[in-house]
Amino acid sequence: TLPGAKGMSAEEVERIAPVYADRILALVRTASKIIRKRDPDAMILSPGFENFFQIPYPLWKRVHELLLEGGLAEHVDAFCIHNYPGHLGSKESGNHATWQDLDRSTDSTALIRFLEKRGAKLPLFCTEFGGFKPDLSSPEGETVAAIEILHAGTILAHQGFIGLNY
Repeated sequence: TLPGAKGMSAEEVERIAPVYADRILALVRTASKIIRKRDPDAMILSPGFENFFQIPYPLWKRVHELLLEGGLAEHVDAFCIHNYPGHLGSKESGNHATWQDLDRSTDSTALIRFLEKRGAKLPLFCTEFGGFKPDLSSPEGETVAAIEILHAGTILAHQGFIGLNY
């Protein structure tokens, strides 16, 4: 089980999240100060927010709440997410993600609302996405992988992300 995965008690989340958030915020503050000194025009991105509304990781949701409450937005120029919808699958599809799974997982509306609710109205970047699991041993599998990448990128662009990297 990954750290912060489903099943972690609320007490564990409240004990561990502040430690992670404090360390991350200290790093961002220091890095931002150094970057601004060397290049005042540099665009500084936040650490990558996992699209935690699509996966059951209460720890990371709480860490990001604490980061925003701690002033993360004051030290970055844009928010960055990492989106990996390919972890989804359904029994009907043999545990491979369906197009509907990919649509739901790539939808970042809840994450955008989470940021805006906390006054974090900065540009959005997606600097990592993928996790698609087609069979790449055939040309058809490679075509499906390419379509999945374009599909996810299109959804994110439509939702207002100005930077997309795969």
